Amino acid sequence: MNSQVIEVVHFEEGKQSLVGVPLAGSKLRAILLKSDFHHLMSLGVSTSEWKLYHKQVVARNNRWYVSVGRMIRNADKNQKVIPKDGNPLNLRRENLIVAPGRAKFRARMKQKRSDVKRNRVASGRQHPRSATTLARSPAADTCAPALRASLPLRSRPLDLVKR
Repeated sequence: MNSQVIEVVHFEEGKQSLVGVPLAGSKLRAILLKSDFHHLMSLGVSTSEWKLYHKQVVARNNRWYVSVGRMIRNADKNQKVIPKDGNPLNLRRENLIVAPGRAKFRARMKQKRSDVKRNRVASGRQHPRSATTLARSPAADTCAPALRASLPLRSRPLDLVKR
């Protein structure tokens, strides 16, 4: 089994005892209060897989990634946690603001994207198994087959695209 050593740095800044937790795959560190760090460790949060994901620090918890800022501030379902200074790596309790709003923003955006894709497929602008939008040009439908084959792939009619 591959065991990896995670170096958590403890340091003082002013009168605050802070901890720097390294993020996986980078040289960045998330900074949080020592008391919050010990609270997260008592909850069973592992420091081995912390990473920056969509402008927030997340930690691996069994099968899911959970937001460390949400756990520190104990945010409810209809609340979001925003860093006051805009730095997602600054996880000090006084820097994290709990605001009303949906924490499931990405789930809503994913739903909107799938609705847009469904509309594109229904209107014929996108092939159902394609991730790219097909450009419709009137010239491509009326030109000779030899000229059609010389067109760039995105502007060819769907029946000429090789699968």
